[in-house]
Amino acid sequence: MHIPETSTIQPWLIFEDAPAALAFYKAAFGARETYRLEPVPGELVARLSVGGAEFWVASGGVKNPDMHQSVRFVVVVPDPEAYFEQALGVGATAVFAPRADHGWFSAKVADPFGHHWEFGHEVD
Repeated sequence: MHIPETSTIQPWLIFEDAPAALAFYKAAFGARETYRLEPVPGELVARLSVGGAEFWVASGGVKNPDMHQSVRFVVVVPDPEAYFEQALGVGATAVFAPRADHGWFSAKVADPFGHHWEFGHEVD
C-alpha cells in the first residue's frame, strides 16, 4: 500500500473538454500524467505533475453529477477516515463515506461553504 509520509492538497479542476485541458497543460507547463482513468466513454480523470506539484483534470458537466463544481480539493493523507470524521464533527456534510474505489481509499465531504474536500491515498 502506498501511503505518503506527508499530506498534500491537490486541486481537482473540472472541464467540459478535459482532453483539451490535458493537452494544454502538457504543452504549456510540461505536465506529465501520473494517473489516468476513463470511467466511461467520453469522460477523463487524470493527475498531472509539474515539477512534483500535482493537480487533477477531470471531465464535468451535466453527464456527471459528482462534477458539478469547477474545482474541488484532494487532500492526500495517510488516514482519510480520521479527517472525514473530524470534518463531520465540525459541520461538514458527508458526500461519500470512506471506501476503496479506482485504486484509492478515500472519503469526501462538503464544507459549509459548498466546496468539496476528498481525503484519501492510493492503494496497491
